[in-house]
Amino acid sequence: MADTTNTTTVHTVEVVRYDDPVMITERVAVAAFLAGYSDPTRQSYATDVRIFTTWCHDHGVNLLNVKRPHLETFGRWMEQQGRMPSTIGRRLSTLSSFYKY
Repeated sequence: MADTTNTTTVHTVEVVRYDDPVMITERVAVAAFLAGYSDPTRQSYATDVRIFTTWCHDHGVNLLNVKRPHLETFGRWMEQQGRMPSTIGRRLSTLSSFYKY
């Protein structure tokens, strides 16, 4: 007789670790955004958003109040860090999707 046991796999992604209520709101927004993607895409997007979130906090920018100049500055920062143009483009595309969400 075949085994008909159903299994469910739960994946979690830690994006930011902060106890401040504003940062908790950011976590909820990011988690909701990531929930709509398959595992490989979710992992890639989570990395992109985590890097940007860290950059925002290092520069005193609230993730939920980002404006175009912040994204342009982040792009230049990645260039200065030696990131490949394809990596920069992908990260900015991820962020574009996040802010459209």
